[in-house]
Amino acid sequence: MAALQYVCLLLLAPVILAMVPDDGICVAKVVCDKTPKSCKDVKGDDAHTVYKTAMMDDGMDMLCDTQLDNGGWTVIQRRTKGDLDFNRNWDEYKYGFGSYDGDFWYGLERIHKLTTKSHHELYVSFDHEGKSYYARYSHFQVMSEVEQYKLKISGYKGNAGDAMKYHANAKFTTKDRDNDVRSGNNCAVLYHGAWWHVSCHQANLNGLWGSTDFGKGLNWKPTTTHNKSATKTLKEKEKKKKKKKKKKKKKKKKKKKKKKKKKKKKKKKKKEEEEEEEEEDQEEEEEEEEEE
Repeated sequence: MAALQYVCLLLLAPVILAMVPDDGICVAKVVCDKTPKSCKDVKGDDAHTVYKTAMMDDGMDMLCDTQLDNGGWTVIQRRTKGDLDFNRNWDEYKYGFGSYDGDFWYGLERIHKLTTKSHHELYVSFDHEGKSYYARYSHFQVMSEVEQYKLKISGYKGNAGDAMKYHANAKFTTKDRDNDVRSGNNCAVLYHGAWWHVSCHQANLNGLWGSTDFGKGLNWKPTTTHNKSATKTLKEKEKKKKKKKKKKKKKKKKKKKKKKKKKKKKKKKKKEEEEEEEEEDQEEEEEEEEEE
């Protein structure tokens, strides 16, 4: 059952570096005097660079999307393969897990620090049944651990449907820390995914990869319902493209070989005909000589 193909959560701080001059921006692999303050300062190496890892001036490292809406986005969660278990405990969600070259969760503590330093937006993007969807929120903030990383979110626009409205003002819940309002059950245990659960979710982007069990998969209810989940990956998509290209190349090679063979055959036939003609001429000459 086809569903979400990949998920990406991105943060944008639109007001951070409006006044920073170009000479303070790290472009390509040039070593700059000024280290970036946010992903707003990070430019791609070339037109094909989408993601780039950068170390900020406060020592925080982050993965930046340099192309979406002119760049400046910090990737805070990515699901592309399904080989990383997202059913983790509180501390793991607090500090983050995974790696930038694959799937990862950035960490609630770091998201909190980022979103309280300045105004941030949230951008959620995913594919579902061959179509691309996004949800953009003009206000996104995660409160401190004292407040159980409470979520502040508003200002939806997009084509995915406003699944996060349901989660506004919710506290974060993991399998070992139940902060949801559902009595008798922990939503993170019930639906295999830590999130800002209420009773329980309309979005479950840390859910179980590939699951089509009700509410357990990577759900975004307005688009996927509670019964569909990620079954394909971005990487597989790229591999398929490569495979197609390879097939095309093979076909072209085969065609070329066939053409060459045909040409060779034609040449051979021509040669045989010429030899035959020569033989006939010779025979005629011999006959003429005999007659004389």
